[in-house]
Amino acid sequence: MQNQIIESVHRSVLPRHVREKLREAEYVRIIYEPDEEANMPPEEDFKPEFIKLVKESEKDFQEGRYVSFETREEENKFFESLKKNNEQKHI
Repeated sequence: MQNQIIESVHRSVLPRHVREKLREAEYVRIIYEPDEEANMPPEEDFKPEFIKLVKESEKDFQEGRYVSFETREEENKFFESLKKNNEQKHI
């Protein structure tokens, strides 16, 4: 799921042609999705253990060892069942 960033900026920082269209507004809300690739650190900054875990995860996914959900409700029920099972083990 891609995150959105919502930012409020003063109209004065916008380009002139935009400011002229938004004469009534003092602040403008900008919603954008960050480019996650551009914000990622270089691979050499990751610990070898992390890289190994990511590769294992990719292999598991390619081999069909994953769970998918049709709805958010299904996903919530799945994680609730895991939580309950984990709580019962600690009793």
